[in-house]
Amino acid sequence: MFDSQATGGTQLYLAPEVAAGGDSTARSDIYSLGLVLFQLLVGDFRRPLTIDWRRSVGDPLLGDALKLRLAGNPSERFGAARLIELDSAKARNDQ
Repeated sequence: MFDSQATGGTQLYLAPEVAAGGDSTARSDIYSLGLVLFQLLVGDFRRPLTIDWRRSVGDPLLGDALKLRLAGNPSERFGAARLIELDSAKARNDQ
């Protein structure tokens, strides 16, 4: 069962609103996923997210995709994993 009051997990991967004591949501999970994807792209799974993270991502398309997962404001992030899938399919079709 999902407990939105739980604040477990590694501090590095907590969305800002969860780190500040807010509830875990799908949007906070998407932030965590975005951070893992960022770390995968830069090749360092210990690297925290900094305000200049986009400089580390050489491809503008990947930077734009990560932006929709790493936004500090939860309302600017994807609200469901299905939206990530649809966005990825759109990006493939646009190429």
